[in-house]
Amino acid sequence: MISGQGRTEMPMTPEANNVIACRGGDRTALEPRPVPEAGPGEMLLKLRVVGFCGTDLFKLDTGAAGPGTVLGHELVGEVAALGDGVTGFTPGDRVAVPHHVPCGDCLMCRRGNETMCETFRENLMAPGGFSDTVLIKARAAARAAHRLPDGVPDEAAVFMEP
Repeated sequence: MISGQGRTEMPMTPEANNVIACRGGDRTALEPRPVPEAGPGEMLLKLRVVGFCGTDLFKLDTGAAGPGTVLGHELVGEVAALGDGVTGFTPGDRVAVPHHVPCGDCLMCRRGNETMCETFRENLMAPGGFSDTVLIKARAAARAAHRLPDGVPDEAAVFMEP
């Protein structure tokens, strides 16, 4: 269960990346962390909407998420910053990014079996969607980030994950 515990001890601060972090078992707490910086090929998103997936529930229910883990991988954000070399996006763009991204180069990808890619399940978001801002790592920024059309509401776009 996600709770507001910690909110009075650690109030949200605008200069921090406020996250909902796992505390062991099904406990969570709001905590401030440093705002990530976009490195080469990366993008920083200010979160607009995040989905609460069955995987998140499973990890909370079973204690599979270790202490400090920030869950949430179905998200829509606004581009806050772009690292060197990122093209096709500008600050302010609304973006959705699936969390599983194949490499596109390995044998499985070349055969059209992207879900069998060795790097498919690699975490390409930091810290996770239950945060004010999330860093999208280079492979996801280049291969999977999608600028959203104006007519698609955030609440619908969050479900774009395949």
